[in-house]
Amino acid sequence: MNLTMVHSTPSEAWNQKLPPIGFSLDYSGTAMTVSKFPESNCYLRLLRPPQGSLEFVVKSYRSETYNHNTLKDLIREFGLEIGSSVKMGRTTTIRVGGIDRRTREFVTGNGLSRKKWLAIIIPSPDGGPYGLLVMFGLYIGSNGSGKRVRISENPVFKKLIDSFQLTGGR
Repeated sequence: MNLTMVHSTPSEAWNQKLPPIGFSLDYSGTAMTVSKFPESNCYLRLLRPPQGSLEFVVKSYRSETYNHNTLKDLIREFGLEIGSSVKMGRTTTIRVGGIDRRTREFVTGNGLSRKKWLAIIIPSPDGGPYGLLVMFGLYIGSNGSGKRVRISENPVFKKLIDSFQLTGGR
């Protein structure tokens, strides 16, 4: 078994009262710490010290729809969860597991605590009214607007998202 692979099975998720969606990813070479099911509604959180200068989060969502408005609402909910303002950025698509997925950039925090994020919405492979909200955050601090920061070009993000796969099984 590869020790730098994280696997989450549908049955593990179900036991945590999350939608039964399985996935895996390879975090080798990222220098990130891994927490599976660290809080309610969260499958996975990877952090790079100090204080999460890089962060990769996989959360669940429940919705009948799958579009940019759904993604925007989920980002706002995330801002409320972490007690931060949210400034929405551009929308794009990115290829995850061989499929183009909807994404949106956004910024949380103020001053030195600002972080730029890229959020990806992945609907349930079984067609259920739920899915995954995958987010990658990068500390940007108080310098500049963060507009020049392209999270999708970050090598750690690329490594994680290129290895991210939905999986079946128990």
